[in-house]
Amino acid sequence: MTQITLPDFTLGPEWALLELACWGLRTEKEQQMFDGLLQSDAIHWGEVLEQAVRHRIMPLLAYCVTTSTHKDAVPMEVKYHLYEVLDVNRHKMTLLYQAIVEIIQNLREANIRFACTKGISFSITLYAGQGSRNLNDVDIMILAKDRGKVMEIMDRLGYETGLYSYVTDRVEPLPRRQMITYKLNPDHIPTLSRQTHDPIVRFVKADFANSLTWTGSNIDIPVERALAQTIEYPIPGFSDVTMPFFLPEYQFIFTALHLFREAWKEQRWQSLRGKDVNLSKFADIWRLWHMYPDELQSDAFVRLLQEFEIVPAILWVLYHADQAWHMNSVATLGLEDQVDMTWLNTASAPGNRVYQWRGTMRERLHCKVRRDLFDPRPVALPTPVIGV
Repeated sequence: MTQITLPDFTLGPEWALLELACWGLRTEKEQQMFDGLLQSDAIHWGEVLEQAVRHRIMPLLAYCVTTSTHKDAVPMEVKYHLYEVLDVNRHKMTLLYQAIVEIIQNLREANIRFACTKGISFSITLYAGQGSRNLNDVDIMILAKDRGKVMEIMDRLGYETGLYSYVTDRVEPLPRRQMITYKLNPDHIPTLSRQTHDPIVRFVKADFANSLTWTGSNIDIPVERALAQTIEYPIPGFSDVTMPFFLPEYQFIFTALHLFREAWKEQRWQSLRGKDVNLSKFADIWRLWHMYPDELQSDAFVRLLQEFEIVPAILWVLYHADQAWHMNSVATLGLEDQVDMTWLNTASAPGNRVYQWRGTMRERLHCKVRRDLFDPRPVALPTPVIGV
Protein backbone atom coordinates (compact mmCIF):
# COMPACT_ATOMS: atom_id res chain seq x y z
CA MET A 1 0.00 0.00 0.00
CA THR A 2 1.15 3.54 -0.75
CA GLN A 3 2.18 5.48 2.33
CA ILE A 4 0.49 8.88 2.64
CA THR A 5 2.34 11.60 4.57
CA LEU A 6 1.52 15.29 4.60
CA PRO A 7 4.26 17.68 3.45
CA ASP A 8 6.37 19.37 6.11
CA PHE A 9 7.35 23.04 6.33
CA THR A 10 11.10 22.52 5.95
CA LEU A 11 11.04 24.56 2.73
CA GLY A 12 8.33 26.92 3.94
CA PRO A 13 4.52 26.87 4.04
CA GLU A 14 4.38 28.21 0.48
CA TRP A 15 6.13 25.12 -0.86
CA ALA A 16 3.89 22.82 1.18
CA LEU A 17 0.85 24.58 -0.32
CA LEU A 18 2.10 23.92 -3.85
CA GLU A 19 2.90 20.29 -3.07
CA LEU A 20 -0.61 19.72 -1.75
CA ALA A 21 -2.03 21.16 -4.97
CA CYS A 22 0.16 18.77 -6.97
CA TRP A 23 -1.15 15.82 -4.97
CA GLY A 24 -4.71 16.75 -5.87
CA LEU A 25 -6.15 17.17 -2.34
CA ARG A 26 -7.28 13.54 -2.47
CA THR A 27 -7.80 13.09 1.26
CA GLU A 28 -9.65 15.04 3.92
CA LYS A 29 -6.38 15.68 5.77
CA GLU A 30 -4.77 17.14 2.64
CA GLN A 31 -7.75 19.44 2.06
CA GLN A 32 -7.77 20.53 5.70
CA MET A 33 -4.07 21.34 5.60
CA PHE A 34 -4.49 23.25 2.32
CA ASP A 35 -7.42 25.26 3.71
CA GLY A 36 -5.46 25.96 6.87
CA LEU A 37 -2.58 27.37 4.85
CA LEU A 38 -4.95 29.60 2.87
CA GLN A 39 -6.05 31.13 6.17
CA SER A 40 -2.51 31.45 7.51
CA ASP A 41 -0.75 34.79 7.86
CA ALA A 42 2.53 32.94 7.25
CA ILE A 43 1.90 32.58 3.51
CA HIS A 44 3.78 35.02 1.26
CA TRP A 45 1.73 35.05 -1.91
CA GLY A 46 4.47 36.56 -4.04
CA GLU A 47 6.60 33.48 -3.36
CA VAL A 48 3.66 31.15 -4.05
CA LEU A 49 2.91 32.77 -7.40
CA GLU A 50 6.55 32.91 -8.50
CA GLN A 51 7.15 29.23 -7.77
CA ALA A 52 3.84 28.25 -9.37
CA VAL A 53 4.87 30.04 -12.58
CA ARG A 54 8.35 28.49 -12.52
CA HIS A 55 6.89 25.01 -12.07
CA ARG A 56 4.09 25.40 -14.63
CA ILE A 57 1.31 24.77 -12.12
CA MET A 58 -0.43 28.16 -12.02
CA PRO A 59 -3.74 26.78 -13.38
CA LEU A 60 -3.56 23.93 -10.86
CA LEU A 61 -2.96 26.34 -7.99
CA ALA A 62 -5.80 28.52 -9.31
CA TYR A 63 -8.21 25.59 -9.38
CA CYS A 64 -7.33 24.41 -5.88
CA VAL A 65 -7.58 27.90 -4.39
CA THR A 66 -10.75 29.05 -6.14
CA THR A 67 -12.65 25.83 -5.38
CA SER A 68 -11.73 25.91 -1.69
CA THR A 69 -14.42 26.90 0.79
CA HIS A 70 -11.78 29.19 2.33
CA LYS A 71 -10.84 31.03 -0.85
CA ASP A 72 -12.00 34.33 0.62
CA ALA A 73 -9.10 34.18 3.07
CA VAL A 74 -6.78 34.76 0.10
CA PRO A 75 -5.94 38.42 -0.66
CA MET A 76 -8.55 39.73 -3.09
CA GLU A 77 -6.05 40.77 -5.78
CA VAL A 78 -4.44 37.32 -5.72
CA LYS A 79 -7.76 35.52 -5.77
CA TYR A 80 -9.09 37.38 -8.79
CA HIS A 81 -5.80 36.92 -10.61
CA LEU A 82 -6.15 33.18 -10.06
CA TYR A 83 -9.71 33.27 -11.41
CA GLU A 84 -8.36 34.88 -14.59
CA VAL A 85 -5.54 32.33 -14.86
CA LEU A 86 -8.04 29.48 -14.66
CA ASP A 87 -10.40 31.11 -17.17
CA VAL A 88 -7.61 31.63 -19.70
CA ASN A 89 -6.31 28.08 -19.27
CA ARG A 90 -9.78 26.65 -19.76
CA HIS A 91 -10.24 28.75 -22.88
CA LYS A 92 -6.89 27.52 -24.19
CA MET A 93 -7.85 23.94 -23.36
CA THR A 94 -11.07 24.33 -25.37
CA LEU A 95 -9.11 25.52 -28.42
CA LEU A 96 -6.62 22.67 -28.05
CA TYR A 97 -9.47 20.16 -27.80
CA GLN A 98 -10.93 21.60 -30.99
CA ALA A 99 -7.53 21.25 -32.66
CA ILE A 100 -6.97 17.68 -31.49
CA VAL A 101 -10.45 16.61 -32.62
CA GLU A 102 -9.68 17.82 -36.14
CA ILE A 103 -6.28 16.11 -36.11
CA ILE A 104 -7.74 12.85 -34.76
CA GLN A 105 -10.40 12.73 -37.46
CA ASN A 106 -7.84 13.24 -40.22
CA LEU A 107 -5.35 10.72 -38.81
CA ARG A 108 -8.09 8.11 -38.57
CA GLU A 109 -9.25 8.76 -42.12
CA ALA A 110 -5.65 8.07 -43.23
CA ASN A 111 -5.50 4.86 -41.13
CA ILE A 112 -2.57 6.17 -39.09
CA ARG A 113 -1.97 4.56 -35.71
CA PHE A 114 -1.39 7.07 -32.93
CA ALA A 115 -1.93 7.93 -29.28
CA CYS A 116 -2.37 11.30 -27.59
CA THR A 117 0.15 11.79 -24.79
CA LYS A 118 1.34 14.07 -22.00
CA GLY A 119 -0.73 17.12 -21.05
CA ILE A 120 -3.56 16.79 -23.55
CA SER A 121 -4.33 13.29 -22.27
CA PHE A 122 -3.62 13.97 -18.59
CA SER A 123 -5.94 16.99 -18.63
CA ILE A 124 -8.80 14.52 -19.08
CA THR A 125 -7.70 11.64 -16.86
CA LEU A 126 -5.36 12.79 -14.10
CA TYR A 127 -6.92 16.27 -13.87
CA ALA A 128 -10.54 15.26 -14.56
CA GLY A 129 -11.18 17.88 -17.24
CA GLN A 130 -11.08 20.65 -14.62
CA GLY A 131 -8.95 22.95 -16.75
CA SER A 132 -6.24 22.79 -14.09
CA ARG A 133 -3.46 21.11 -16.13
CA ASN A 134 -1.13 23.57 -17.82
CA LEU A 135 -1.16 22.90 -21.58
CA ASN A 136 1.34 24.11 -24.17
CA ASP A 137 0.41 22.02 -27.17
CA VAL A 138 -1.07 18.73 -28.32
CA ASP A 139 1.34 15.80 -28.07
CA ILE A 140 0.85 12.79 -30.32
CA MET A 141 2.86 9.58 -30.71
CA ILE A 142 3.06 8.05 -34.18
CA LEU A 143 5.11 5.44 -36.02
CA ALA A 144 8.24 6.68 -37.79
CA LYS A 145 6.98 5.33 -41.11
CA ASP A 146 3.99 7.69 -40.95
CA ARG A 147 5.96 10.94 -40.57
CA GLY A 148 5.48 11.89 -44.23
CA LYS A 149 1.73 11.26 -44.18
CA VAL A 150 1.37 13.24 -40.97
CA MET A 151 3.23 16.21 -42.43
CA GLU A 152 0.93 16.18 -45.46
CA ILE A 153 -2.16 16.09 -43.24
CA MET A 154 -0.94 18.90 -41.00
CA ASP A 155 -0.02 21.04 -44.00
CA ARG A 156 -3.52 20.54 -45.35
CA LEU A 157 -4.94 21.61 -41.97
CA GLY A 158 -3.00 24.87 -42.12
CA TYR A 159 -0.11 24.08 -39.78
CA GLU A 160 3.36 25.43 -40.50
CA THR A 161 6.77 24.32 -39.30
CA GLY A 162 7.70 27.05 -36.86
CA LEU A 163 6.66 29.01 -33.80
CA TYR A 164 4.23 31.89 -33.40
CA SER A 165 5.88 35.29 -32.85
CA TYR A 166 4.11 37.84 -30.67
CA VAL A 167 6.23 40.53 -32.35
CA THR A 168 5.26 39.81 -35.97
CA ASP A 169 1.89 38.17 -35.20
CA ARG A 170 2.59 35.20 -37.44
CA VAL A 171 4.23 31.78 -37.43
CA GLU A 172 7.95 32.25 -38.03
CA PRO A 173 10.25 29.49 -39.35
CA LEU A 174 12.40 27.69 -36.82
CA PRO A 175 16.03 28.85 -36.64
CA ARG A 176 18.38 26.92 -38.93
CA ARG A 177 20.27 25.53 -35.94
CA GLN A 178 17.08 24.11 -34.48
CA MET A 179 16.11 22.51 -37.80
CA ILE A 180 19.53 20.86 -37.98
CA THR A 181 18.97 19.51 -34.47
CA TYR A 182 15.68 17.96 -35.59
CA LYS A 183 17.43 16.32 -38.56
CA LEU A 184 20.14 14.91 -36.32
CA ASN A 185 17.57 13.75 -33.76
CA PRO A 186 14.72 12.22 -35.78
CA ASP A 187 12.58 11.25 -32.79
CA HIS A 188 10.25 14.24 -33.34
CA ILE A 189 8.70 16.07 -36.25
CA PRO A 190 9.70 19.77 -36.07
CA THR A 191 7.20 21.87 -34.12
CA LEU A 192 4.02 22.63 -36.05
CA SER A 193 1.97 25.76 -35.32
CA ARG A 194 -1.23 27.33 -36.58
CA GLN A 195 -2.69 30.73 -35.82
CA THR A 196 -6.15 30.77 -34.28
CA HIS A 197 -6.92 34.49 -34.69
CA ASP A 198 -8.40 34.21 -31.20
CA PRO A 199 -7.85 37.44 -29.20
CA ILE A 200 -6.60 35.53 -26.14
CA VAL A 201 -4.93 32.34 -27.39
CA ARG A 202 -3.20 33.36 -30.61
CA PHE A 203 -1.97 29.96 -31.80
CA VAL A 204 -1.97 26.21 -31.20
CA LYS A 205 1.03 23.89 -31.48
CA ALA A 206 1.28 20.21 -32.31
CA ASP A 207 4.20 18.01 -31.32
CA PHE A 208 4.50 14.62 -33.04
CA ALA A 209 6.97 12.10 -31.60
CA ASN A 210 7.91 8.73 -33.02
CA SER A 211 9.95 7.47 -30.08
CA LEU A 212 9.31 6.99 -26.37
CA THR A 213 12.95 7.83 -25.69
CA TRP A 214 15.46 10.03 -27.50
CA THR A 215 18.01 9.78 -30.27
CA GLY A 216 21.18 8.04 -29.09
CA SER A 217 19.50 6.48 -26.07
CA ASN A 218 20.49 2.97 -25.02
CA ILE A 219 16.84 2.35 -24.21
CA ASP A 220 14.68 0.74 -26.87
CA ILE A 221 10.92 0.63 -26.40
CA PRO A 222 9.19 -0.30 -29.66
CA VAL A 223 6.55 2.29 -30.51
CA GLU A 224 4.61 -0.46 -32.30
CA ARG A 225 4.30 -2.26 -28.97
CA ALA A 226 3.09 0.85 -27.15
CA LEU A 227 0.52 1.57 -29.88
CA ALA A 228 -0.66 -2.04 -30.18
CA GLN A 229 -3.46 -1.39 -27.69
CA THR A 230 -4.83 1.98 -26.65
CA ILE A 231 -7.67 3.23 -24.44
CA GLU A 232 -10.33 5.54 -25.86
CA TYR A 233 -11.49 8.47 -23.72
CA PRO A 234 -14.29 10.94 -24.46
CA ILE A 235 -13.22 14.51 -25.14
CA PRO A 236 -15.06 17.12 -23.06
CA GLY A 237 -17.51 18.97 -25.31
CA PHE A 238 -17.19 16.52 -28.22
CA SER A 239 -19.55 13.58 -27.84
CA ASP A 240 -18.79 12.04 -31.25
CA VAL A 241 -14.98 11.81 -31.02
CA THR A 242 -12.75 9.89 -28.63
CA MET A 243 -9.06 10.34 -27.88
CA PRO A 244 -6.72 7.30 -27.83
CA PHE A 245 -4.26 7.04 -24.92
CA PHE A 246 -1.49 4.58 -24.10
CA LEU A 247 -2.26 1.86 -21.59
CA PRO A 248 -1.36 3.07 -18.05
CA GLU A 249 1.91 1.11 -18.07
CA TYR A 250 3.16 2.93 -21.15
CA GLN A 251 1.80 6.28 -19.94
CA PHE A 252 3.89 5.89 -16.80
CA ILE A 253 7.01 4.70 -18.62
CA PHE A 254 6.83 7.55 -21.14
CA THR A 255 6.23 10.15 -18.42
CA ALA A 256 8.98 8.83 -16.15
CA LEU A 257 11.51 8.66 -18.99
CA HIS A 258 10.62 12.21 -20.01
CA LEU A 259 11.20 13.37 -16.43
CA PHE A 260 14.46 11.40 -16.30
CA ARG A 261 15.64 12.98 -19.52
CA GLU A 262 15.02 16.51 -18.24
CA ALA A 263 16.43 15.88 -14.76
CA TRP A 264 19.40 13.62 -15.55
CA LYS A 265 20.22 13.49 -19.26
CA GLU A 266 19.90 17.11 -20.34
CA GLN A 267 21.93 19.92 -18.80
CA ARG A 268 19.43 22.77 -18.57
CA TRP A 269 20.45 23.41 -14.96
CA GLN A 270 23.65 25.07 -16.24
CA SER A 271 21.74 28.16 -17.39
CA LEU A 272 20.70 30.83 -14.90
CA ARG A 273 17.39 31.18 -16.73
CA GLY A 274 16.90 27.49 -17.43
CA LYS A 275 15.71 24.74 -15.15
CA ASP A 276 15.76 21.06 -15.57
CA VAL A 277 12.66 19.56 -14.03
CA ASN A 278 9.57 20.90 -12.31
CA LEU A 279 6.71 20.09 -9.96
CA SER A 280 4.35 19.55 -12.88
CA LYS A 281 6.31 16.48 -14.03
CA PHE A 282 6.39 14.99 -10.54
CA ALA A 283 2.68 15.75 -10.13
CA ASP A 284 1.96 13.66 -13.23
CA ILE A 285 4.04 10.78 -11.81
CA TRP A 286 2.25 11.05 -8.45
CA ARG A 287 -1.20 11.07 -10.01
CA LEU A 288 -0.49 8.21 -12.43
CA TRP A 289 0.83 6.09 -9.56
CA HIS A 290 -2.32 6.64 -7.49
CA MET A 291 -4.83 6.48 -10.35
CA TYR A 292 -3.69 3.12 -11.73
CA PRO A 293 -2.54 1.00 -8.76
CA ASP A 294 -3.63 -2.31 -10.28
CA GLU A 295 -1.58 -1.74 -13.44
CA LEU A 296 1.48 -0.01 -11.95
CA GLN A 297 1.88 -1.50 -8.49
CA SER A 298 2.23 -5.04 -9.77
CA ASP A 299 4.70 -7.79 -10.61
CA ALA A 300 3.61 -7.57 -14.25
CA PHE A 301 4.75 -3.95 -14.41
CA VAL A 302 8.12 -4.87 -12.92
CA ARG A 303 8.52 -7.57 -15.56
CA LEU A 304 7.77 -4.99 -18.27
CA LEU A 305 10.46 -2.66 -16.89
CA GLN A 306 12.90 -5.55 -16.82
CA GLU A 307 12.02 -6.62 -20.36
CA PHE A 308 12.79 -3.13 -21.69
CA GLU A 309 15.90 -2.91 -19.46
CA ILE A 310 14.80 0.43 -18.03
CA VAL A 311 14.81 -0.43 -14.34
CA PRO A 312 17.76 1.93 -13.53
CA ALA A 313 16.17 4.99 -15.17
CA ILE A 314 12.72 4.32 -13.72
CA LEU A 315 14.20 3.66 -10.26
CA TRP A 316 16.06 6.99 -10.46
CA VAL A 317 12.69 8.74 -10.86
CA LEU A 318 10.82 6.60 -8.32
CA TYR A 319 13.51 6.92 -5.66
CA HIS A 320 13.43 10.71 -5.86
CA ALA A 321 9.62 10.75 -5.90
CA ASP A 322 9.64 8.56 -2.79
CA GLN A 323 12.13 10.79 -1.00
CA ALA A 324 10.26 13.98 -1.91
CA TRP A 325 6.66 12.84 -1.54
CA HIS A 326 6.69 9.53 0.36
CA MET A 327 5.23 7.50 -2.51
CA ASN A 328 6.86 4.29 -1.22
CA SER A 329 6.93 3.09 -4.82
CA VAL A 330 10.33 1.36 -4.81
CA ALA A 331 9.33 -0.82 -1.86
CA THR A 332 5.89 -1.46 -3.34
CA LEU A 333 7.53 -2.84 -6.49
CA GLY A 334 10.02 -4.86 -4.43
CA LEU A 335 13.02 -3.18 -6.05
CA GLU A 336 14.86 -1.83 -3.01
CA ASP A 337 17.88 -4.06 -3.63
CA GLN A 338 18.28 -2.67 -7.16
CA VAL A 339 18.62 0.99 -6.17
CA ASP A 340 22.16 2.14 -7.03
CA MET A 341 23.00 4.89 -4.55
CA THR A 342 26.19 5.87 -6.40
CA TRP A 343 24.42 7.78 -9.16
CA LEU A 344 21.16 9.02 -7.61
CA ASN A 345 22.55 12.52 -7.02
CA THR A 346 24.15 12.84 -10.43
CA ALA A 347 23.34 14.24 -13.85
CA SER A 348 24.82 13.28 -17.20
CA ALA A 349 28.02 14.89 -18.47
CA PRO A 350 29.99 14.40 -21.71
CA GLY A 351 32.48 11.55 -21.95
CA ASN A 352 30.58 9.01 -19.84
CA ARG A 353 31.00 11.20 -16.77
CA VAL A 354 28.49 12.80 -14.40
CA TYR A 355 27.92 16.00 -12.50
CA GLN A 356 27.15 15.55 -8.83
CA TRP A 357 24.55 17.65 -7.03
CA ARG A 358 23.87 18.28 -3.37
CA GLY A 359 20.69 17.92 -1.35
CA THR A 360 17.41 16.14 -2.02
CA MET A 361 15.20 16.27 -5.09
CA ARG A 362 12.72 18.29 -3.03
CA GLU A 363 15.45 20.86 -2.38
CA ARG A 364 16.51 20.78 -6.03
CA LEU A 365 12.94 21.47 -7.15
CA HIS A 366 12.64 24.31 -4.65
CA CYS A 367 15.95 25.91 -5.67
CA LYS A 368 15.60 28.80 -8.13
CA VAL A 369 19.21 28.68 -9.34
CA ARG A 370 19.81 24.99 -9.90
CA ARG A 371 23.46 25.27 -10.88
CA ASP A 372 24.28 26.39 -7.34
CA LEU A 373 23.59 22.80 -6.28
CA PHE A 374 25.94 21.20 -8.81
CA ASP A 375 29.68 20.63 -8.55
CA PRO A 376 31.27 22.45 -11.50
CA ARG A 377 33.54 19.60 -12.60
CA PRO A 378 32.21 16.25 -13.80
CA VAL A 379 33.57 12.99 -12.42
CA ALA A 380 33.59 9.36 -13.50
CA LEU A 381 31.20 6.94 -11.86
CA PRO A 382 32.83 3.96 -10.16
CA THR A 383 30.43 1.67 -12.01
CA PRO A 384 28.87 2.51 -15.41
CA VAL A 385 25.09 2.79 -15.36
CA ILE A 386 23.37 0.32 -17.67
CA GLY A 387 20.18 1.20 -19.47
CA VAL A 388 20.30 5.01 -19.57
